[in-house]
Amino acid sequence: MSEEIRHIEFIANKSKDFIEKQISSYRQKQSNSGTIMAIISLFIPFFLGGLDDAYLIVKIISIVPIGLFVYAIFSFIEVLKSRPLDQGFHTKKFQELVNWNDYKKVLLYEIGANHSSFNDNTLKVDNANDSFNKGIKVTTIAVLLSIGLLLTNKFFKPKKIDDPIKVQIIK
Repeated sequence: MSEEIRHIEFIANKSKDFIEKQISSYRQKQSNSGTIMAIISLFIPFFLGGLDDAYLIVKIISIVPIGLFVYAIFSFIEVLKSRPLDQGFHTKKFQELVNWNDYKKVLLYEIGANHSSFNDNTLKVDNANDSFNKGIKVTTIAVLLSIGLLLTNKFFKPKKIDDPIKVQIIK
C-alpha cells in the first residue's frame, strides 16, 4: 500500500473519530439533562416542605428559586429535544461506493462526508451545550437560594404560640 493511501486512511479514521466524539458528547449532555431534571423535580417538593412553618416573607421569596428551577427544567428539555446528528455518509451511498473501484476515491469521499457532517452538527451541538450550561447555572443559583431560605427558616423560624390550656378546678 502506498504512503499516500496510508496518509488518506489516517485522515479518514481521524475524521470518523471526530464525528464519534461529537455524537458521544451530544448524547452525554442529553443523558445528564434528564438526570438533572429528575433531581430538580424531586428537590422542589422537599424544598417546599421545609418551608411549611416559615414566615410569610420567606414563603413569598421562595417563589424565586421555584421559578428558576422551572426555567432550568425548560433549558434541559431544550437539550433533550430530539435532533438527529449527521454521522458521515449515509447507507444509501453504499451501493454507489461499491461500484467506484477506487479505494482512494472512496476514502476521500468518506473524509468529505465526515467533514460535512461535523460542520452540520456543530450548530446543533453548540445549541445543546448553550442550553445545558444555562440550565446548570440557573440550577446552581436556585439551589443556593433554596439553601439560604431553608437556613433562614431554620434559624429564624416563627415561634409557635401554644394554644391556651383550659384548666378546670375541681374541689
